[in-house]
Amino acid sequence: MTERKVSLPKMFIWLVRLMACEPVQRRMVLDPMLFANWYAMAPDMLDWPDEAQAIQLDQRAKKLSLERALRLLGQLGKGHVSTQASLADVRLLVEGYALHDWVTSNWREFAEVTTSRAARLDPAFEDMLREMKDPTTLRVTELCQILSLSPVEEKVLLLAFTCATVDDFRDFLRQLMKENRTGMAQIWCAMLDCQESELRHALSNSGILRTSRLLQCVGRDKQLPRLSNFWVEVLSDPMEDLFDSLLKPMVIKPGAGMPARMAPEDVQLAVDILTHGAGRQELGVNLLLYGARSIEKRSLLAELLSAAKVNGYVLQDFDDAYGELPCITFVAQRVLFGRFGPSAVLVVEKPGDVLERRPPEFLRNLLGIDLDDSHIAPLDQLLLDSNPAPTVWAGPGSDSLVDECVACFVFHSPLKKADRAERRVQLESLVSDLKLNKATKSELLALEDISSKQIESAVRAAKLSGAKTKREREGAMLRAVRRSLAVMQRDTKPKAKECVTNYSLEYINHAGRFGPEQILRALKLRPKGSLCLYGPPGTGKTQFVEYLAQQMGQRLICKRASDLLSKWLGDNEKNLAAMFREAEEEEAILFLDEGDSFLRDRNLANQSWEVTKVNELLQGMERFPGIFIVATNLFRGLDTAALRRFTFKLELRALNPEQRWNMFVSETGIKKSLPTLARNQKDSWKADLYQMHQLAAGDFATVQRQCILLGETLTPDQWIEQLQIECDVKRESQTQEVSDTPAPPDGAKAPSKLVH
Repeated sequence: MTERKVSLPKMFIWLVRLMACEPVQRRMVLDPMLFANWYAMAPDMLDWPDEAQAIQLDQRAKKLSLERALRLLGQLGKGHVSTQASLADVRLLVEGYALHDWVTSNWREFAEVTTSRAARLDPAFEDMLREMKDPTTLRVTELCQILSLSPVEEKVLLLAFTCATVDDFRDFLRQLMKENRTGMAQIWCAMLDCQESELRHALSNSGILRTSRLLQCVGRDKQLPRLSNFWVEVLSDPMEDLFDSLLKPMVIKPGAGMPARMAPEDVQLAVDILTHGAGRQELGVNLLLYGARSIEKRSLLAELLSAAKVNGYVLQDFDDAYGELPCITFVAQRVLFGRFGPSAVLVVEKPGDVLERRPPEFLRNLLGIDLDDSHIAPLDQLLLDSNPAPTVWAGPGSDSLVDECVACFVFHSPLKKADRAERRVQLESLVSDLKLNKATKSELLALEDISSKQIESAVRAAKLSGAKTKREREGAMLRAVRRSLAVMQRDTKPKAKECVTNYSLEYINHAGRFGPEQILRALKLRPKGSLCLYGPPGTGKTQFVEYLAQQMGQRLICKRASDLLSKWLGDNEKNLAAMFREAEEEEAILFLDEGDSFLRDRNLANQSWEVTKVNELLQGMERFPGIFIVATNLFRGLDTAALRRFTFKLELRALNPEQRWNMFVSETGIKKSLPTLARNQKDSWKADLYQMHQLAAGDFATVQRQCILLGETLTPDQWIEQLQIECDVKRESQTQEVSDTPAPPDGAKAPSKLVH
């Protein structure tokens, strides 16, 4: 017995039709418990003869306690009833069991009664029930209309809903089917008032009920159609609209990811497809926009949909819909189109959860009818081929989707992290309303990985901190932002190294035919190639790479040997491969500092992993579609074959005399007063600088940082003194390195200088 009572007028019609079916009548005569179960659900559906009514009245006059009811129920094999609310059900069972004696003795009269009652269930009666708009089945009827189901498919879906919601009815059907292994199609057709060919078509492998996976088989009810718990809950609530149960408008709110960007030509094509596809009301308009999980996609999607002049909707947050998302999406696409037509777009933010190519739960036998299991289209294909509402699938990537599925999309576009210039514009819009002082704003803008949600949370942290002054509040905000970046394993410091000197390509002293200006122009025209920068420390290798990235407007990913080298076998190769993959996904310039650790001459290798490390780097270089730059302080001992793979090899040297003087004038601030200075004073400074053969741009930066840290301003003479100290330190260090270097083995040749 059940504690859940659902009133379904259609169910009573089915019960009468079943009883009028000759095979079922014979079963009823032979099985008193089956008859009692039927009677308990529909005691007043027949015009019972006087003799039968007398039995009913006699049974109803008897007092039946719960204890006696439980005892009788056990005798009837119905198990245990535990609540007073079930007493009425027990009385009906006992009443039906007592009435069965009359049915057995008067089965011909009983057959005439049931047949006569069924004959009066004409189409007009069913139309009346439909006009009543029974609230229990209102959502089922709405779903049938949305899916454009045939009348027989609608009856099957309602039967599945009834089997899932009315336990008594399901138990009765299960008991009815237990002994009838064959000929069940005749019984179901009689109950549903349809032809067997129509019923088979409704259950075919091309029908919506099976392809959409709405119909299920659960537990021991393998032959009875059922709906999942999710759909039972949705369809059982007459107060909530089916649209609101499944969908909601896409809302733009601060996210934890970094803003996304899309190639302008891709944006235009996507907008055109959504605009014209919606205008033509074509089926199967699907766009796949994919990118890293750390990218915030909704703002970009909103701009895309706004340009196409369509509204975006997403699925509701379903906590108890595991495995149901494909079917939910299938229905939602049609619900959305039914409500708004082509002016709305469905946005699916986790394509991998919806477009799973799992084998369907085959229904080999349903309602006693053998079903064809073959040639059922995968649900992901159905979702992409037949959706009436244009759908944008925006997710972390396409790796989880099979090739057949990916090929179904009419357009694919990668989503990348916004480049440096775009990020600055976006961040400025985020912090513009905060009324921050210039220094705080600059610090925030320097943190390229910060998201709008982190800024929002940091502002709250500053308010909650109780800070009284603006300076304290901004300090608390910056601290909260950096802590948030740290816990999310994002950079808490500016990507670009702060340049404390007045940077200029004129201060780069290079060897070779192609200089920095030519290389920069070439890469701007065609942003693909490799560059090896080598030379002593401080000659501007890293600063040139950062300048190049700024001029190119691209994100810079910097890796050092300490980031990649591992003591575990095979990890070096994995780390190198991951480095190239990350840069490719973000369309960033890849800079490998201290590259000599990975470019050692393979002929001098003592271990096999030293060779594979170089090989992995070379393979990554060849496959990488962007700009790859390696910097090294050491040039001797590098693998010559590896160096040949670089498009450009640029040697950076210490400053020449003219560069030393020009940079000295710029950094000491004497440029404006230079014409008024005594000639002998200028000649003295030039002479001192001329003797500093190892002076590099990095030495000026070191002295400048000393001034900033100490809060002092040096005179030109003091600058000369400090620069000389830096040169002396380098000279002593190089002398020590030479003395510590072992002599080459007998017969070993010194590496030749590379000509380029």
